[in-house]
Parts: sequence; structure tokens; C-alpha cells
Amino acid sequence: MATTNNNTPAHASHAYLFKNGYGMIVKTFEFPSNNKTNGQCIELMDPPSNPTHGTFWIQSLSNKTSITSVRTKKTRKIVDKECFSVEDLVEANVGEKVEILISDDARQTKEWITGKIKSVKRFQQSSGDEDTNGALQGHHSVSSRPPTSNYHSSHNQSGSLVLFETVDNGLLGLTLASIKLIRGATLKTTYPHRVFKNCLSIDYKNDSGSNDTGLMKYLTYGITWAPSYNLVLLNSNDPSIKRLRLSSKAVILNDIENMTVDNLFCIVGFPNISKFASVIDPIISGDDVKTFLNSLKQSEATSGTGQSHIMLNSVMSQPAYTSQIPQHLFAPQMPTNISIPDDTLQDVNVDDLHLYEFKNILLQKKERLMLPI
Repeated sequence: MATTNNNTPAHASHAYLFKNGYGMIVKTFEFPSNNKTNGQCIELMDPPSNPTHGTFWIQSLSNKTSITSVRTKKTRKIVDKECFSVEDLVEANVGEKVEILISDDARQTKEWITGKIKSVKRFQQSSGDEDTNGALQGHHSVSSRPPTSNYHSSHNQSGSLVLFETVDNGLLGLTLASIKLIRGATLKTTYPHRVFKNCLSIDYKNDSGSNDTGLMKYLTYGITWAPSYNLVLLNSNDPSIKRLRLSSKAVILNDIENMTVDNLFCIVGFPNISKFASVIDPIISGDDVKTFLNSLKQSEATSGTGQSHIMLNSVMSQPAYTSQIPQHLFAPQMPTNISIPDDTLQDVNVDDLHLYEFKNILLQKKERLMLPI
């Protein structure tokens, strides 16, 4: 079974942010075609670390691909580590032609030597995520990184050895501590390391002859948005007139991961109760589908006529329930000369949920982004 290794995509086609700290993320990746074998496995490195339980989902965008299993595991991967010391640079340049400065503490002498680093044998002490089953081809034979505080003492005690071939083909055995400086025209500043990484392994079959698109969907906590308002007092030629400018923005708070989002949606809304105040709950009424939908249409048609009409319909449609309410709980009779504001008109044409949409947004982890609404 062939295996394809990829990083979990940092590119999201859609992201839906709620105001309670949760976000729905939809990412895309590729299912390579493999019509010559019975199946294939794709491994996505570093999958999302904190999806809400029961919301993580993998699927193909079309019916060309069938997914047989999805599982998590540890896998070996070669990563580049940056050099932070002369010892690191010596390791990174095994097999390269370099110049090194050798110091002899006993004789108090220093000397530049030109040649090639053949190998580095170091004190063996592995970290939790390092693979010590073998060295990388062309690199040092034993890899390790002891704590910084006892680094030199550990290496001196264990006899860390550098095999160095000079330009006249002479082979020198040096300790790492004796190499004070290193230089070269093509000096490498990173070196490869085998480590264990979290991985999402997906077994699938795609016999279509072309790549298919996969979707990764999950709900996660740690990303949200909040409205921000800015009120500016403007200058006016007339001191009796005050002018204000009100601007609104959406502030994005992202604490989960770096993402590039094609379509970012900030969701806000509230239940639209007054529009359907006259509709009886179908659990109580027992109406069939047609009758219930007709009652919704009638309620929408009459929702703009005012609160008194809606309340009248509501009371008339549920006489059995309102008749049981004690009279002292009803509001007292209002004087006829007082006009009551019509609160029902404010949400007649408002949907239950509203989306603020933004295109091509870069979200950096632990950063805050302000977008104009």
C-alpha cells in the first residue's frame, strides 16, 4: 500500500466564527489517484489538536473516492533543526568542505585547518520525540542534544569524536570542545533530524484516474469574534450642531492555529419570536406538515400589521391555555391617549442569523485582527 505524506493544510476554504468562542473550520486536501493498486494511504502531519468531541469529520468531495478508515498514530518524519552553536554547525556540515579553528589548551595554540568533516560521534541521549533507531544517511552516527547546562562536560566525559579529513588526505580525530570556529563558502545552518510526529492516517481508494478533493471539518474552541465600535466627534461650523461618525468593525481572536481562510463568516443573531407568535408548537397542536407550513405562511403575511393583531391571533389560537392564567397577572388597562410603540416592526424583515462575510483572510495564532464591517 502506497503512502503519501503531507502536512495538515493551513488553508481553510470556510471558517464560521460564533461569539461564544467556538468556530467551525472546513479545510481541503487532495486524495491522489491510485487506480493501479487496491488502495492507498495518506498521512496528514500535525492534525488539529483540540477539535470538539464528536465533530471531527473526513469526507471526499465527490463519489470517486471511498474512505475505508481514519486513525491517529505516531510516525517518523525528518525535520530541519537550526544550528545554535559551533557543535551544531559541525554536525550540520558532515561531508562538506570547511575550515575549522582548532585550539590546543595545553600548548595555548590555535590553528586553522581546511578539509572535510567525515563523521561526528556524540553522547547518546535522546529526547521523547527523537528516533534513535539509526542515524540519517550522510549525517552523524549518533544524534543527541544534552541539556545546555551540562553540554560540554557530558561530551568531554564521553569522548565525543569528530573525524576530519585534511586536504592532504590525513585523517584527524578531534573533540568537539577543541573546535572553536567553523567557516565555509557553503556552510549549512540547519541539519536534518528524525522525530516522531502526530499523524492522521487515512486509508482510501480512488480509481478515477484523477485527484479528488477531501474535506476536513471540525468544531473547535479558541477562536471567536467580537464587534467593535468607534464613535468620533467631528468638527462643525455651527456650534449648535454636533456631528458624530460611528464605525463598526469585527475583531477576530484566534488562539488555535495559523490559517489562510478563503471565506470567513462571523455569525450573529437572535430568535425571531414575534413574527411567529401566533403559531402553535407542532408538538402541542399535532398538525400535519401541510397545516403547519400554512400557519407559518399566514403568520408571515400578517406579521407587519402590529403587535395588537399578533397578540390577538396568539390569544385566539390558544384559548385553553390563556383562560387558565389568573386575572391579576394580566397588565392593567392602559389609557387610550397613550401611544404604544410597535416593537414588532423591528425584526419583521430580519433573519434569525446574520453572517458578516470576509474574503481571503490570514489568521495568525495569538494575534488579533480587525476587519471593517
